[in-house]
Amino acid sequence: MKITGVVCEFNPFHKGHEYLLRSLRARGAELIVCAMSGSFVQRGEPAIADKYSRAAMAALCGADVVVELPYPFSAASAEYFAAAGVAVLSALGVDTLGFGSECGDIEAMNEAAEVVSGRDFIECYRRRCLGGEGAAAAYFGAFREVAGYDMPSGSNDILGLEYIKAARRAGSGLEFETVKRVGSAYRSGEVDSELPSASAVRRLILTSGVESVSRYIPKAAMRQLTAALERGLAPADIKFAERAILSHLRLGSPGVFRETAEGGDGLGGRLHRAALCSVGFDELLGRASAKNYTDTRLRRAVLFCLTEVKKADLKGRPAYTLLLAASRRGLEYLKKIRGKTHIPIITKPADVRALGEGAARQRYLAQKAEALWTLMLQSPAPAGELTRARPVILRGD
Repeated sequence: MKITGVVCEFNPFHKGHEYLLRSLRARGAELIVCAMSGSFVQRGEPAIADKYSRAAMAALCGADVVVELPYPFSAASAEYFAAAGVAVLSALGVDTLGFGSECGDIEAMNEAAEVVSGRDFIECYRRRCLGGEGAAAAYFGAFREVAGYDMPSGSNDILGLEYIKAARRAGSGLEFETVKRVGSAYRSGEVDSELPSASAVRRLILTSGVESVSRYIPKAAMRQLTAALERGLAPADIKFAERAILSHLRLGSPGVFRETAEGGDGLGGRLHRAALCSVGFDELLGRASAKNYTDTRLRRAVLFCLTEVKKADLKGRPAYTLLLAASRRGLEYLKKIRGKTHIPIITKPADVRALGEGAARQRYLAQKAEALWTLMLQSPAPAGELTRARPVILRGD
């Protein structure tokens, strides 16, 4: 049986994601397993809706199993995000990893991954960074210098390269497939096609309401998103909690911030100073920005400061993963592999107690993240709102 895995955010699930899953199914995937970000996503932002609703949207539209890509890996840089996703999917018996890309050429992706894993590239990249180039410019420039041509440079291309690199580092036997991205660019905030980006869909939800995105989201998924809104579990946006964020950064110790992941190189102190004279989140980012601090890194640094994520928390692999949703076929598969996965699959947070110290630390950070996420809802919810939730199981075919 061909089991295809997808590392994803589904923030929220839309017709472009449905196209990806259908394309993978058309290529022979008999079971599709998704490792999906929970309450926070890779850009250091809150997910627009709760993780169970987003997982249900995916399960209703082609996914057989949806497990959580745990925090803090879900909000980390591409290297850690990809490594955790590969680890979780490999543990669940996935043999093929599928992903969307702007390039759409898996051979080109494999060749590029070979280049960026090589010593010549790494040394060239370091030299360019020491010479004052920004991280992104140094990365693409080093590739061009070493390979003699431009690397695939779309946002999904970069993530795809990291998946391939992570699998090679882990000695995984994963095969890879890529589906060429259609519709708007990954980070486009504008609705400029029938398949707009998730960024554009989120913007519409926040500015015009959930009904404004109904044409861009599959009907079954739309019902789940609407239900999440009715339960108060959407929409979430960082600006709903900006005063709480500024308070933490103003009153906390810069020394403590420096010890958090992404808080080094003076960034922790820089955020503290920026918070003292900022009255909004966008102003905070503007005051803290610099050539070597991208918007995404600033967002991650703020998030990790708020939730006490240390560098060491990103170094290992996930201690467990949480089942969020499954189809009938997916549930049958999970029963077959029960007790055989080297990353345990749990169905409720209380199950963590039997898993040891590493799992306890991961759960501690997850609780902090969820307590923060519930403050970022338009109508704040209690910190333990998601603790009582259970996986969404589809009983039909």
